[in-house]
Amino acid sequence: MRALVVLLSVVALIDKGLGGSPTAMIGIGEDNRIYTRSKENGSWKVASGETCCVIAVAQMPDGSLLGVGEDNQLYTKQKPGVGEWEGPVPRSCCLIDIAVADDGTIFGVNQKRRLLVRANLESDWVQPRKACCTKSVNIMPDGSLLGLARNGKLRIRSEVEGKWSYFKSLGPRMRDVSVDPSGAIYGVSPDTCGVYKLDGEGGTWEEELPSSECMLNIVSTDVLVPPNIES
Repeated sequence: MRALVVLLSVVALIDKGLGGSPTAMIGIGEDNRIYTRSKENGSWKVASGETCCVIAVAQMPDGSLLGVGEDNQLYTKQKPGVGEWEGPVPRSCCLIDIAVADDGTIFGVNQKRRLLVRANLESDWVQPRKACCTKSVNIMPDGSLLGLARNGKLRIRSEVEGKWSYFKSLGPRMRDVSVDPSGAIYGVSPDTCGVYKLDGEGGTWEEELPSSECMLNIVSTDVLVPPNIES
């Protein structure tokens, strides 16, 4: 995973980065519905079926979706255009953002901007030491955590029980951040609600991606429909 940013909520994206496969995006729009785009330079399409209403989204290792509802609890869905949101997941309140590691570990940010972690959907939230303060969380390919400070600038911590430290990012401030499987970082601007990509070498947010408005939250993935999830 590298990083990404999109509209009002959280979704997935596709990009060619560092020799990796193209990245797809899933995002949450201003209407709190799920949108998808099959590649970085594509366009958002609203997912079919009933996709409302969530404020953030992440993808589980099996390809299913994990979303944060408007009531700040977790809900699950088979995939963007299949199934309805089911839940809430027991003892999952009270979140504003969510991310899932390759091993299924779930990371959340609560309404007090504190980091939370749980081993799976059945376990309870645990708050690590020095949990404050971030408004978004995502996972880098090496397992470190990428977040956003109150001022919208990137921060990173090497491990769950570590502490947030500076991560170079020049340019606009962001409301959400995401990392794709190749390690490319994307952010969603609170001013334009468009998605930007971080120049990995210069640490500068590049120009807004074409047709990337208007998102609240995004997540990036290799493909929109993983082969282990039936159509």
